Amino acid sequence: MFQAETKDRQYDDVGHVRGGWAGHVYLEIRANRQLDQIATRCIDMVCSQPEDGMQIAGSQMRAISSLHISLTRPFYLQEHQITVFMDALRRATDRCRAFTIGFGGLSTYVNERGDRGFVALDVDAGLDGLTDMLDRVDRVMEQMGKRRFFSRPRFHVSVVSADLLDGQMESAMDAVGVMLGTAMQEEILRLAATRIDTLECVFGDKRFSITLG
Repeated sequence: MFQAETKDRQYDDVGHVRGGWAGHVYLEIRANRQLDQIATRCIDMVCSQPEDGMQIAGSQMRAISSLHISLTRPFYLQEHQITVFMDALRRATDRCRAFTIGFGGLSTYVNERGDRGFVALDVDAGLDGLTDMLDRVDRVMEQMGKRRFFSRPRFHVSVVSADLLDGQMESAMDAVGVMLGTAMQEEILRLAATRIDTLECVFGDKRFSITLG
């Protein structure tokens, strides 16, 4: 089922903070042939459309290699705060166990600047595990004086990104979503369940991994 995210955007851009390290907490989705094929099919289908029938050309789209589910908006910490943050995150997730997720549909998203669009797979199984993990991460973010994640999160894995030109934004991604939503539904439902067994956190070129029990 196609859904376009335009009002409560889940791609949040934050400008550089002087002296800060850009942070991101997420769940890594290991690449596999099925997900690669989904991304390729999405791009191929856009490429196959008449040029006057789609606002976005296939040449503007590319597969995303590092698949993940975000649990934080972009944020910054000073270097001396990173250890404090990671210690708090490890304590908060100490009793978390590995779980599996499944996908049930396709959505499109646009970032706040309106210069990038995304085609994403919606998570519709394993939501209890995701919600519990997000609650724990949100508490740590609050402890550090940072923003919580979106109030009504829509967990998803972006598989394709699109560089949007001037004037291309909501309507352009809507058209892509309408075209792909129905065509890809059966393939998405056939995707195998994905196991989530680590929580990842990056600050600049520093990467930390927390193993879930």
